[in-house]
Amino acid sequence: MPFWSPASVDVEPELTLQYWRVMQTERDERHLIGMRTDTGVARVSSPLREFDTFALTAVSYSGRRYRLVSEPGWTRDTVFLWLAWCLKNEVRSCSDVTAAYLHPASGPTVSRSKLHSDT
Repeated sequence: MPFWSPASVDVEPELTLQYWRVMQTERDERHLIGMRTDTGVARVSSPLREFDTFALTAVSYSGRRYRLVSEPGWTRDTVFLWLAWCLKNEVRSCSDVTAAYLHPASGPTVSRSKLHSDT
């Protein structure tokens, strides 16, 4: 699976992802990883700025809006891309925080500047 730079947010302001997860790095950044529904290609977002747990939408710091469909999950492509992305970006540790977004009453709060965990 090759790496390439994504199109500008001006060209692709919104993407829909299926088989998605929310991953947190040791830098306290949270990223979406999922499969684009239009191309079937795995995608990692830039750090998340906003997340709406009820509408299942997210906005990254780049300004791109993500619409999440299907249940969260992994595919071989998303696992491979996440591991390769972590190596390329020198991520030393990460955790899957998807569950916090599936239970809004105990999950993260939404902030325009940063996502915070209530716990």
